[in-house]
Amino acid sequence: MNGSIYEIVLYSVADPAAGDEARAGIGRHLQALPGLRGYLPLVDAENPAKRADLVQWASLDAAKDAAKVVQTHQNFTSFMSTIASVEAMGHFQGQAGAAIGVSAGGIEVGFFRLKPDVSEAQARAAHAKAIESHLSRQPGWIAEYFVRFDEGLYLDLLLAESRPRAEAICRLWYDHPDCRAFVALVQDVDMKFGQAI
Repeated sequence: MNGSIYEIVLYSVADPAAGDEARAGIGRHLQALPGLRGYLPLVDAENPAKRADLVQWASLDAAKDAAKVVQTHQNFTSFMSTIASVEAMGHFQGQAGAAIGVSAGGIEVGFFRLKPDVSEAQARAAHAKAIESHLSRQPGWIAEYFVRFDEGLYLDLLLAESRPRAEAICRLWYDHPDCRAFVALVQDVDMKFGQAI
């Protein structure tokens, strides 16, 4: 990951609920952009209308090329229409020896298959919405990934501060409407928990 460019965007949305929904829907489109290394959407702790996006790119050129796509491509139209104002945007490099990280002590792996009438796009969108609207807001949550394997097998990978927090967060899949909407799309769930050592 050496040489990464970190893009920081500070902005506000007119309607936080609409902003959440549109933001949750752009994850898979961002993943398709060349040079993307990471994306962390943030919400102001005191004002849900204020947002910050931290995006990691392979190069400054990749970041600038992606910005053009996000501003003009139809895949991002709904998201862009929710933005009321942009307060700041910049591209940054880490100085020598700089590092930031959070130790993920707890890990959950949940293997599953999609129900016969469910598309991968539907499942990915529902998974992203559940994480954005509820799971990522829980104490101890660090990151979560939707992973595809061969022959129709998928994985939900959760990283949390501890195994108890991973277990508590995963119990919430049945506790919130957006989470239950994703659970309704899958079958053959096999969930395992572990502790980083």
